[in-house]
Amino acid sequence: MSNSSSETPGGDTLVRTLLMPQAVENTNMSSTVQIVKTPDTLHGKPRLKGTRVGVLQVGELVRQRQWSISEVADQLSLDDAQVRAATEYYDEHPELMDTLRAQKEARKRSVTQQSRAE
Repeated sequence: MSNSSSETPGGDTLVRTLLMPQAVENTNMSSTVQIVKTPDTLHGKPRLKGTRVGVLQVGELVRQRQWSISEVADQLSLDDAQVRAATEYYDEHPELMDTLRAQKEARKRSVTQQSRAE
């Protein structure tokens, strides 16, 4: 497991690599799940590599709405390891998640105010 940030060949900033165990046909296997930030994708917010699914979105579904790992995986076309990795990152970075949540709310208020002005 790595916590250091580094640039990947695709231009993503790798912020976390997690080795997540998963059961596949009664065999214990591991899959590597990466959390990345890319300026051009989701405005640079942490997301699951290879997707446009943000850590905040996954974490809120699991922690605030009490969805199961498998429900989130099914709804967002992810596997359970990806959901667990995103949830772990969400739990380990509460200040960042609070900041992202505040930014999201500010954008909502701005859109609402703009639509009322029109």
